[in-house]
Order: sequence, then structure tokens, then C-alpha cells
Amino acid sequence: MKNLSSIISNPASAIKIVLFTGLFLLALLSAVILPLHTIKTLFSFTAYYFVLASFLLWLLLFILLYFHRIRELMKTYCAVLFLAVILTTTIFIIAPPRFKVLNDEPNLIGVSMMMFHEKKTAIPLHGYYLKHPSSEHGNQTSDYELHLDKRPVLYPLLVSFVHTLTGYSGYNGMVVNFLASIFILLFFYIQIRNYFPAAYSIAAILMMAASPIYVFYVTSSGFETINVLFIILMFILYKKCMDTGDSITIELFFLTIVLLFQCRYESKLFAIAILFLIPVIKHSKKFRFSFITCIIPILMLPSLWQQRIGTGASVKNQFENNTFDIASKAFSLDNLFANFPKNIFTLSGLDPNLGFTPVIFILSIAGLYLIIRGLLTGTLKKKNYQLYKILPLGLTTFLLLLLIISAYYWGDFTSQTTNRLALASLPFSVFTSVYCIYAATCRFKKLTPVFMILFSIFHLLYYWPVASQQKILNHITLHYEYNKSLGIILPRFENYKTLIICERPNLYIIHHYSAFSFDYANKNKEWISKMAQTYYDNVIIIQNVWQEKNIPHKFSTLDPLFTLKEITRFNKTNSTYVKISKLVR
Repeated sequence: MKNLSSIISNPASAIKIVLFTGLFLLALLSAVILPLHTIKTLFSFTAYYFVLASFLLWLLLFILLYFHRIRELMKTYCAVLFLAVILTTTIFIIAPPRFKVLNDEPNLIGVSMMMFHEKKTAIPLHGYYLKHPSSEHGNQTSDYELHLDKRPVLYPLLVSFVHTLTGYSGYNGMVVNFLASIFILLFFYIQIRNYFPAAYSIAAILMMAASPIYVFYVTSSGFETINVLFIILMFILYKKCMDTGDSITIELFFLTIVLLFQCRYESKLFAIAILFLIPVIKHSKKFRFSFITCIIPILMLPSLWQQRIGTGASVKNQFENNTFDIASKAFSLDNLFANFPKNIFTLSGLDPNLGFTPVIFILSIAGLYLIIRGLLTGTLKKKNYQLYKILPLGLTTFLLLLLIISAYYWGDFTSQTTNRLALASLPFSVFTSVYCIYAATCRFKKLTPVFMILFSIFHLLYYWPVASQQKILNHITLHYEYNKSLGIILPRFENYKTLIICERPNLYIIHHYSAFSFDYANKNKEWISKMAQTYYDNVIIIQNVWQEKNIPHKFSTLDPLFTLKEITRFNKTNSTYVKISKLVR
């Protein structure tokens, strides 16, 4: 308390504390008092810049913290980095990347597209994308109907960076996840190495890479991979804060929490880590309130605005061909009691096709038992004090994460579309597994680290074939239709010369095709016909058709005024096929 009092008694620090408090209250009030339409406008036009500033500030502090040790770090972790690259490359070979969860993944890319082109934070639902042939460089014109997204926006921001560096592509999200996977394995090695010898860290990343759920989603275009990366970074920085207590580390930790808010919805719970850090700040002789600390509440504004926009909004969810209203109670005890047993079953690995292995589950349960026993008896504090310091935060956040997701109305890990939520549990499961292995090798000397690494390699080779099949994802007919359709359209039809009419135009806009829904096309027949004759070489129609009756689904019906010539068709389900046609002029 003495150190905290000295901070407050310092006039400069006192002013900054007042400023921090004032900005924090102002941020909260702005999300509550401002009219909803104002918040929507502010979010659409400024969220990009807020998240960009947060990330660049985070990156700057990260470089300042570690730049002076860059040679030492490269020498220490060069081999691990190489291993991470090899593992990630192999994963992308055995499970080629593709879109897996719709509409989430294309919508995230849609936001990244708007960030890249217009610096707006919104999803393009339908519209046109044109290049003027009279222009030497093919100047582009686009006009989209936009919708504010409920999804956090750090991942789209990172994808927009790749657009900037390599040129726009609807597949750049997979590039981000490839790089994120390399850093996940590298930083998870560092996290484990903080508490255990190097051999155990190698075993940890081998177990991580072997887990089917890891293979499922690092090869997707979703934001779960980035979320896991920043969770691991948060724990690394938490330990460093406890060890040093210096201002840069604590500020970097705070900014990591800010970015976690923009990774996934449930990652907001990691803000509880700040409470665990308060004793460190109280007794730190190095921490000082700086300008960066003061502006952190302002950097939280996009998350607060997004929460206000999403709260009580009329939202529709669509799964396959069924559309239904959002649940009246997003979180409830009924959901918890229904989902929790299913989620434990998923984590148990009894069905590896759900993403986990029984080996990791058994080891993690045994490790959790040993950890709790060590905490209660006090032996863990004596044997591994560094581990003892971080366990309260680790156990609390893992338990809260599992309970909160299970209480969510779509918090079922066995579901095809929400299985990805379980990925955030993987680092916790592997960590406790490593502790079990470490305790066993300490007790039984014949279990050498070499044996442990060989066992981890065998575990990897045994479960990678399971992971490569991705059975839980292969039964989602919508993503099958989407990837199959893209495989037909992309090689044959240039994007800026092609207009697509389909049920979900937002899925094709991200590949720079002009796209509209059947409903829009039917209501604007003359305009669509004029656009088709003036600007496009091809108008492609993608329809879901009933096999038995040979008539289109309700939302795939096009006005008879349009004459179609079939290009190809493929089966989607036992009752439905997808027909791809071309408009006859």
C-alpha cells in the first residue's frame, strides 16, 4: 500500500489517475447515453482507427520490451520457431485451408474488405464491384449495402494488413491463421518453458499440434486462432508483470486485454486478470501512471459501442436452410445444464472427431488433481513457486470460460457450428497435461524426457489422420455448397466482369464479385437487366433445387423474365441439388 500511496501522492501521477478515471467514466457514459443511431455511425466510421491504434500501440510496447534481447531470443528460440513452421506447414498440407463456418468466416473477411477499401467497420451484404475499362489502371467502383457486425474486429484488421501487403484476396484470412499458428506454438513453448524444462515445452507444442480441434480451425478463416494466441500472450505477460512490475510490461498487459476484447465475445472475461494484477501494482516500485495507461479506457470504446449495438437488437440467425429468431435468453441455467455434459464429453476425447484426444484429457484431469492437491497442501508453493503464482488466474479463467460458454444458448461443443468455441480450452488442457507428465517423470526416474517426446510424436502421428478427416465439419452442407461453387466459378469467371445472383450474396462479394439476392433481383428486374447488358460479361445464378419436384427452393426462385442456361449441377443433400446457370441475354 505504501507504493500505491506514493503514486497517488505524486502530483503528476495523481493528475493521470484522475484523467484515467474520468476517461473511463466518459467511455461508459458514451455507450449508455448517446443515441443508438449516433453510436452506430461512430462505430462504423471510427472503430477501425481505434482498433488500429490499440494494435500499433501494443506492437510498439512489445518491441520496446523485447528489442534489446532480440539476438538472445533468436538464438534461444530459433529451433523452436523452425519446428513451429514445420508443424504448421504440415497441418496445412494434411488439412488444406478452406472456409468452414458460414456465415461467420466470410463476414469477417467482408469486414476486412471494407477496412481495406474504405476504412469502415461493417459487413457488405450485397452490391456491385466494377472496374472501368476506359481507365489505364482499371479504376474500381463499388457500392454495397452495409450492415454493422456484432463480431469483434481485431481479426479483420489483421487480415486487412495482409490485403495491404500482398493485394486483396478473399483467402487472406487463412494467411493470417497460418502465421498465427506459428506464433501460437512458439509462444506456447515459451509459456511452458517458464515453468518446466525444455523437453516438456517441446512435448506441449506437439500435443497442441496433434489435437484435431487445432487442425480444424487454424486451417479455417475464423477468428478463434487469433483469440488463442492472445490468451497465451496474456499469461506470458501476466507472469512477467509479477516478476518485474515495471510500467511497460503492465501497460502491455493492459493493451493485451484490450485486444482480447476484440478477439472473441467470451474473451472479455479475461479482464478479470486485472483484478489479479492489482496486488502487483500496489507493491510495484517501478510502475508509474503514463499517458498510455490513461488512454486505455478510450481504446475500449469500440467494444462498449458494439455491446450497446448488439444488446436487444433484432437479430436473425441462419443455419443451413432454416432461419430463426435469436433466443430470448442468451445465457441461462437451462443452457448450462444442457450444454455442460456435452462439453465435458467433447473435452474427454471419447470421440476424437469432436476435436480432443483421450490422452490429453486423462493427463489433464490427473494434472488438475495434482495441482489442486498441491495448492491445498502447500507443497506446490515450495516446489514450483513460479507456477504457484499463476495458477489462481489460470484455474479461474478456465472455469469461467467453460461455464460461460456452456451457459450460452449456442454453447454446445458437439455442434458443427459451435465446436470451434472449444479451441480456447486447448491451452489449459495441454498445460495441466504437461504438469502431470512432469510430476510423473520426477517421481519415476525411468520416464526420461526422451521417452516423453517420443510418446508425444507417436500421439501426433496417431491423431493427425483423424484431424485431417474433419468429420464434424464435412457434414455442414452450406460450407460444402460454398466451397464447391467457388471451385467452379473462380477459375472460369472474372470477378469484376461477373454478377452473381444467389441466396447469400455476402459470401461472394468478398471475392470481388458483384452479387445480389434473388429477392433483390426479382424486385429490380429492369435494373439488373440493364446492369447485365452494360457492365457484365456473365450473370451467374446459383440455385438450391428440390430433387424430387425439380423446382427451386423458396429463396432461390428467380422471376421467369430471366432466361437461364444451365452450366453445371451437383448434389448437396439427398433432397437438394445446387444448379449453377448463366443468364441468357
